[in-house]
Amino acid sequence: MRGVFCSGNLVPIKLNAMKKVSFPLITLLGISLLLGSCKKEEQPEEQQPTTTAPSSAPPAINIVDADGALTACRSVTRSPSYTGGASYDINFGLAVGAFLKNQNPNEFVPAGAVSCKSTALTKQSNNSYVYTPPTSNPTGIDFDNGTSTDVDVDWTVSGSTDVPAFTGNFNGKFPTNPKWTKVNVKVGAAITVSLDQQISGADSVIVTLASSGGGSVSKMFPGNLSSFAFTEAEGKKLSKGENSLVQIAPWSYKLAPVEGKKIYFVNETVLSVFTTFE
Repeated sequence: MRGVFCSGNLVPIKLNAMKKVSFPLITLLGISLLLGSCKKEEQPEEQQPTTTAPSSAPPAINIVDADGALTACRSVTRSPSYTGGASYDINFGLAVGAFLKNQNPNEFVPAGAVSCKSTALTKQSNNSYVYTPPTSNPTGIDFDNGTSTDVDVDWTVSGSTDVPAFTGNFNGKFPTNPKWTKVNVKVGAAITVSLDQQISGADSVIVTLASSGGGSVSKMFPGNLSSFAFTEAEGKKLSKGENSLVQIAPWSYKLAPVEGKKIYFVNETVLSVFTTFE
């Protein structure tokens, strides 16, 4: 099965027919340690490093044989509690599109106006198209917030000299929301992320572990698994830290040729949970 493309931030990477994939690192904000000046006779006050929670942007995937890809992303972020109270879920809908020049994942071409469910995407400087929720519509595009897999996702592309105009859809194929009970993750050893129930409707699942203290690993798994194993070597890439990220991202796709061009439609569901790596 060929790969597909999805991203909250467009980062070109490769996915071949065997589903071997290299993943972008989740951006971690730097850890700072500020040392103030002191009088000669005083001991300097020890400052503790600060950490920042990793970005919960959906993972990025690219393909080797696509002329274009349009991705709808149903995202659920389980926010950490900074006050000791209950955490809460934030649901929102994203969309992203890209059309490749000669199937080169590092070069995109314009495609006119692009919209998902009648919502316009914004063309970026690299000719990709992205929709992120504005303050006037904080939940973004309505993909049912995970209550149903039967969601109509319609796309419209006005076209350009490089891309033909077309409309298309990918209906009823959103993977179900991952169900994962938040637990602390023990780093420095083999790690298994086990779901409370198996995901349905997914071709594959990307699982990402990213520490607020530094280090991240991502792996692709078959869509029919309910547990995802990371090796001891992978566990040792992670450091301890509160508000670290466990992200589970099942996705499905369909290929729809348009005037001889290979256009992929992707539906992805992303669960991002902040927890403690210990």
